[in-house]
Amino acid sequence: YERLAPELGTKFLERASQEFACDLEQGSIDFSLFPAWTEADLHALIRDPKGFGAAHDELMKPGKLNTFKHYYRLGGMRLVAKVLAEKSKGRA
Repeated sequence: YERLAPELGTKFLERASQEFACDLEQGSIDFSLFPAWTEADLHALIRDPKGFGAAHDELMKPGKLNTFKHYYRLGGMRLVAKVLAEKSKGRA
């Protein structure tokens, strides 16, 4: 997503949202294979592709505070704690 030209980003997110929604509905995504934040990001993408794009752009700004704010918005302190725990174990 970050490598796409800005004019392609919206269309990409909309299509990815639809495809991931189908995969999720079919049960073909195994979240146990991914870090905790992956599920939160995927649900955010499916729910609101444009909002996900805006939130992702904010996340990509320098600074750990932006990462904290992003995952706090998605899942509160519970998700932030999972992210921190996984990052401290080297699972990122």
